[in-house]
Amino acid sequence: TITEKEVRKMTYQLELAVFKQVMLTKSLSVADLSERCGISTVSINAIIKGGACKAKTANKIATALDVPVTELFK
Repeated sequence: TITEKEVRKMTYQLELAVFKQVMLTKSLSVADLSERCGISTVSINAIIKGGACKAKTANKIATALDVPVTELFK
């Protein structure tokens, strides 16, 4: 069983193709997403470029896009 502490340490990678499609479908810019989820555009751009993020950040982005986190991140 994975503890809550272990989950917080795990990192996730963005499924770029899915992300791009969702952003296009919803006609959102990175600035729009930043405003919706409260994450800086610098951080979002870093994630888009292949940077890893924590579960909390992945969840904020997925929630702001109204997409299951498991669809957007691996």
